[in-house]
Amino acid sequence: MWLKNPEERKERLLKKTKDIFFKIEKDMDDKTYSQIKSTLWNEKPKSYIWMFVCRAIYQAPDYFWTRPSSITGKYHPADEFCAGGLVLHTYKALLLAEEMLRGIDDWDMLSNETVKENKEIFIAAIVLHDLYASGKPEQLYYKDEQLGTDPLHMLYVRPMLQDILLSDNYSQDCLAKNYVWFDVIMRLIEGHYGPWSPLPQVKPDNKFADLVYYIDYIISRNFVNINID
Repeated sequence: MWLKNPEERKERLLKKTKDIFFKIEKDMDDKTYSQIKSTLWNEKPKSYIWMFVCRAIYQAPDYFWTRPSSITGKYHPADEFCAGGLVLHTYKALLLAEEMLRGIDDWDMLSNETVKENKEIFIAAIVLHDLYASGKPEQLYYKDEQLGTDPLHMLYVRPMLQDILLSDNYSQDCLAKNYVWFDVIMRLIEGHYGPWSPLPQVKPDNKFADLVYYIDYIISRNFVNINID
């Protein structure tokens, strides 16, 4: 049974994301990280991309924490047809993305950032890809009088999150990067519908964009069961 409380769902997603960022930052495998994990409980990853993801999660619309992954029940596993199913879908995607970090060795091909930053960019895109699945808070998408999935939702993430970059206390390290990393994250998110993208210009244009699409597609199949402990 998935967590019943929206705050618990938020905490679970943040915790898992934080753990992955720490593993990337310290270049550790699961076994090594588990040995030091208890010493990091009150620390935060130093990454400016982590800071961005964390703020994005905290400003997610309320429905992100409460709606099912699918309103029709047509495309997602049955355990996601519940309150919080959209978060569960995101959490599963994050688990699969973590496995991909271990199975791919050419992260330097994603962008001109470092390998560490490219891994963080990839994880950020996975965590945030459905953040505005039902549209902007002021313009929600309804289907058959139910809160549905806006077919253009992948295009809302960029305008809704770009203001985070302009906040007064944002990292100077981030400012020095000219936000190139932000554009890479957004392009990965915008292409996550793959061949079903509503607009040709936002279809995946590299293997990493394809990978985001594959992860989202695979875990949305109703015969795929990912165990959540």
